[in-house]
Amino acid sequence: MIDAYQAMVAPLLTLAGHGALWPVPVALALFALLALAIPRLRGKLGERRVANLLDRLGAGEALHDVILPDSRGGLTQVDHLVLTPSGLLVVETKNYRGQIFGQAHDAQWTQQRVRLIPITLHTTA
Repeated sequence: MIDAYQAMVAPLLTLAGHGALWPVPVALALFALLALAIPRLRGKLGERRVANLLDRLGAGEALHDVILPDSRGGLTQVDHLVLTPSGLLVVETKNYRGQIFGQAHDAQWTQQRVRLIPITLHTTA
């Protein structure tokens, strides 16, 4: 059993001695950065799509990514403000996958994610 272990580990130690394993931590760091950046990029993409839609609809004067003072003396960010003839419309954008279910009077809405599984059909002649 020791011989099999040494047979697997010895080549790795040899590579490490030659500096050939340096790409491993670099690749892991890049994957970690991507995992952190992708949700943020999706959110910004969703906000941009809604901003373009609101601007095209012409429902009123629209401002996007607005920073406002809050009631505690700090600041808060609002994705979209639209001044309509009926009043001020505040829109918070979420770029979620799946379907969102809820009614105007519901305290909570529900997100249903659907995972698509590729299926390959084989036929024989």
